[in-house]
Amino acid sequence: DTIVIPTYERGAEDINPPLLMKRRNPIHPGSSIMYPYPLQESLFNRKADRTWRIFYLENAYLKLGVLPELGGRLHFLFNKSTGEEAIYHNHVLKWARIGIRGAWVSGGIEWNFPNGHTVTSSSPIDCAIRKNKDGSASLLFGDIERASRMRWSVAVTLYPDRAFFETEMRLANRTVLPNRYWFWANSAAPVNKTMEYITTATKVFTLKDVMSFPIHNGVDIHWDKNHVEAQDMFCLNPRDEIVGWYNHELQKGLVNVADRTEARGTKFFTWGNCDDGGIWEERLTDADGPYAEMQSGRFPTMGIWEILSPCSEESWKEVWYPVAKIGAPFFANREAAFALSQEKGSGRLKFGVQVTKRLEKAGLSAQLGGKTIWTRQTSLSPETPF
Repeated sequence: DTIVIPTYERGAEDINPPLLMKRRNPIHPGSSIMYPYPLQESLFNRKADRTWRIFYLENAYLKLGVLPELGGRLHFLFNKSTGEEAIYHNHVLKWARIGIRGAWVSGGIEWNFPNGHTVTSSSPIDCAIRKNKDGSASLLFGDIERASRMRWSVAVTLYPDRAFFETEMRLANRTVLPNRYWFWANSAAPVNKTMEYITTATKVFTLKDVMSFPIHNGVDIHWDKNHVEAQDMFCLNPRDEIVGWYNHELQKGLVNVADRTEARGTKFFTWGNCDDGGIWEERLTDADGPYAEMQSGRFPTMGIWEILSPCSEESWKEVWYPVAKIGAPFFANREAAFALSQEKGSGRLKFGVQVTKRLEKAGLSAQLGGKTIWTRQTSLSPETPF
């Protein structure tokens, strides 16, 4: 299918690919290895409607769209249960010189292999639709990265009775030589002063220091509003599978669930709340406001690379789903997300549950000190959070 998106103009790519780009970047040391890819640094401040190819997946709960001409970027995720966007949807493609080759846009979910804001972030890749025997459907997209000659692919799957989408990553070294690599999925989130970052880690790495989480030197850093400057936060040794965010003003959030022995990396990025960070809102969008990032990766931080042996392959799966009107989850798996908060004034505890499929006569209970203090049996569904 096709979609019309207001798009800022890009000039012709440089016909002479650089042999070596001398860029000092502590997160993306591989950003200098680019040949035979040309630079995409001819960007203009002129906008016009442009038609792009798009692949859709849809079930009773979710609808998503993937742009194969932009590295397979998941352009939007729509939550049918709430009638709202589930992640940050940038309605304009406004290029900035952030990617390895230059041109880069914000929004949705970006897939990065074998390095960050990678060579195909703003270029076409292969994409196909597959109908599976269990009734689910998958979008498969990927590419052979020409600098390393390794292959990567992502399969995004929607099941007919589930309010989540599953991603399966496959990374293959097709060559007879070892190659270094990493992989990160970079999702965008709408951010304001009520944005909360969710992880069970008690320490985060910020490129400069290791900080306690959520409180560091008396500052509650799991709230975006308390970050003055731009900040990367890599979550170290989380206790559970969940990473996520929740915007209390918008009453919605997103969780990622994965086996953290396979997807060991979880990260938050904020532009911060000073003027230096605020300029990127104008540079990357026209009207969709600021955003932050939640990422899931193969390794604990972006400074860690590993070697993919010759003629070998790695794969793993992750689950992503929106939550709404339950508060910030403290636990999540493939079946449900659970939130617990204390009401101001009354001190009463508020318990919230978001399930990913219909459950008839589900049993809920709360315990204190090993004793059950509350029970409830009710039917649960993704459309009506408890």
